[in-house]
Amino acid sequence: ESRPGPQRRRNARERLPACSISRRFPARAMESVAPRPGFSVRVQPPNSLPHYINVTSHPAVDRPLAANDWQVDVSHMERLGIDNLRVPLLVGPTRSVVLSRDSEALATDVVFNCDVLRLALSSIDATEQAMQLAPGPLIRSRLVELAIQNVEDELGCGPLGRDFELQYGAANYWGGTGKDRMTPVPLRTLLMLHMRKCEEQAVPKAAPTGPWRSERAKAERTSGHRPGGGPTMKPGFLSGAGGALYPDGSSEGMHPEGAGDPLGWMPKGLRSRVGVVDTRHTPEAQRSAVEAHINTPRLVREREGVAPEPSGERARGGAGGGGAAAGRGAPRHALEEDGSGGVVLTVDVPGVSSMDKIEVDVSDAALSLRAEGFEPLFLAWPRPVDAARATAKFRKLKQRLVVRCPGLVR
Repeated sequence: ESRPGPQRRRNARERLPACSISRRFPARAMESVAPRPGFSVRVQPPNSLPHYINVTSHPAVDRPLAANDWQVDVSHMERLGIDNLRVPLLVGPTRSVVLSRDSEALATDVVFNCDVLRLALSSIDATEQAMQLAPGPLIRSRLVELAIQNVEDELGCGPLGRDFELQYGAANYWGGTGKDRMTPVPLRTLLMLHMRKCEEQAVPKAAPTGPWRSERAKAERTSGHRPGGGPTMKPGFLSGAGGALYPDGSSEGMHPEGAGDPLGWMPKGLRSRVGVVDTRHTPEAQRSAVEAHINTPRLVREREGVAPEPSGERARGGAGGGGAAAGRGAPRHALEEDGSGGVVLTVDVPGVSSMDKIEVDVSDAALSLRAEGFEPLFLAWPRPVDAARATAKFRKLKQRLVVRCPGLVR
């Protein structure tokens, strides 16, 4: 009942792919490609015949695959098992088995890799304490789960159930051939897989891809000479008459100048004359003067005189330009609107010859100006301005500073 007839064998051979099987493998070799028995799983589906799944092995089946599609070694399976791996397997055809005169069953072979099956059977006779540490029980339960699932998918007849009985030893191979019906049945699909493995081993492996076409080219390249002769680099290229290529070292991979500076986007000459006002770190005297201007009930567009004197050492002339500076007071200035929401501040600083002698700090709410020979000028804007787009221009002939602040776009 389990041995196919001559006609079925002939038809199966004709259905194989178009390759000369008889020329490469004689009939004896074809029938010798049979799996090696391991253990069997007896499953009793509801309202159906019992099903025996023969868990077998063959070297043609690959070892389990990791996430990178590489076969894992035996030590990996011994340490971590096979639960998180893809396990290759091969499901053979299902055949009927006569148990007695009045009963029969079904049998199917499931083929795994030899190393996987060996580890699954390694701790059958071990003590209970050794079985808890050995990977055999976990691998064996995983093989049983995979075998049942794949047989169900192959038959397409619904679940076979999860109540099973394990039978160990070659004597428990079901549906075999020979007088005792225990010889494993050769599988055509296993034969094709075995042939493909033999062809892959017979084909020489291609040279690994890389920049070197041959060992000779590699040696010529590493020795500093071109394949056609002559040095690869001219003598003195790195340290010739023109000087060293990188006298102070290469700046490749280093941070550019001004990295981390909030004004790093500005030209270096302008960046050295502009400062950023951080109200969180503004001195108390300067902050009090700014608040006094903000709380003024009326906007003074043009005024002369001295700005409100802050308290502290600066009010006493201890940090500025001395007594002469204190006598001149704050510079004369005028504040106007430019018609587009911004403001224009004009400050006359007679006696100042360049912008280098003027220090201007601009924020969204106020301005602080210090010029050589004058007292500091603190001024609050009538409305918030965009300090990041503020510009300052010094007119040397008129000795006048013009600060333009665009309106803040909300």
